[in-house]
Amino acid sequence: MTSTRIALIGCGHISQFHLRAWQQVPDAEIVGVCDVDGAKAHARANEFGVSAVFTDPDSMLAAVRPDAVDVATRPDTHLALTQLSTRHGAHVLCQKPLAATMEEAHAIGAAASAGGVRLMVNENWRWRTWYRLMRMAIEAGRIGTPLTARVEYLVEGLNVRLERQPYFATMPRLLLYEAAIHFVDCLRFLVGDVQSVYCRLRSVDDRIAGEDVVAMILTHKTTTSILETSWSSRGYPDPVTESVRIEGSAATLSLAPDGTLSLLAGSGDAEVIAPPDPDFYLSAFVGAQRHFVDALRSGAPFETRPEDNLQTLDAVFAGYRSAATGEAVRVLARP
Repeated sequence: MTSTRIALIGCGHISQFHLRAWQQVPDAEIVGVCDVDGAKAHARANEFGVSAVFTDPDSMLAAVRPDAVDVATRPDTHLALTQLSTRHGAHVLCQKPLAATMEEAHAIGAAASAGGVRLMVNENWRWRTWYRLMRMAIEAGRIGTPLTARVEYLVEGLNVRLERQPYFATMPRLLLYEAAIHFVDCLRFLVGDVQSVYCRLRSVDDRIAGEDVVAMILTHKTTTSILETSWSSRGYPDPVTESVRIEGSAATLSLAPDGTLSLLAGSGDAEVIAPPDPDFYLSAFVGAQRHFVDALRSGAPFETRPEDNLQTLDAVFAGYRSAATGEAVRVLARP
């Protein structure tokens, strides 16, 4: 079987994880990299042994004729790059967030559809080991009906993020749009689509234009979720603290800050479902990118196809509307 030929557009910070993941995806081959900053493109090419290097995506796609394009750029470029890819007949794996507005997100999906190519959003946190195992446990009925979910993601300061992605400082929408969107998607993956959102936002670090503290209440069909995330937390033993609890009518799933996933079925009765996964960050990229290639080959639907990801994006934008009005906002159901 011939390899699926992939061209990467965007050689910034996150591209290193895309390229490491592609190295672990069977039957995938990187045939070119591109960035408007030639130094970045050459650095990534040298790091990962890619011979074809470009600063113009149109020139790259014409020269290497890939089967698919991995778009690892900022959201404001996604529509134009999707349209470009369709003109070259290349399928698209597009970095999240998909777009800056719902209208633009719909236009991206429509461009791919009209061009006869397939589009998947690289919303990959749902491929983290513990979220896959949580989904399996819920589907197996091990916790009964999910009733409440709680996610905490607390980061001690913005220094590292601003160093590697300085443009974060000027983004008017930051933590919810850029990072908490992952958890909105994971909650949808675990307990169903979001029906309404109540959200409060704060900006603590005076170096940024957008928010660095988010508190959300999300309602689903049977479940109420609480999401608390901050990039300005203090006093925790680790620089990043992540924990998840999903309580059901029969038992509770608990992800501890050390990455241990347990099923709590009674007083003092805990079953360790999975120990900490030291490779959880990269494994999410590998899982999503393998899914992309496998679905291209089989014709199976993408998990994070535009129709699905639009609901994640809609819930995020509902969060901003809620924060602006101080009221809960209903999320529109979509097919």
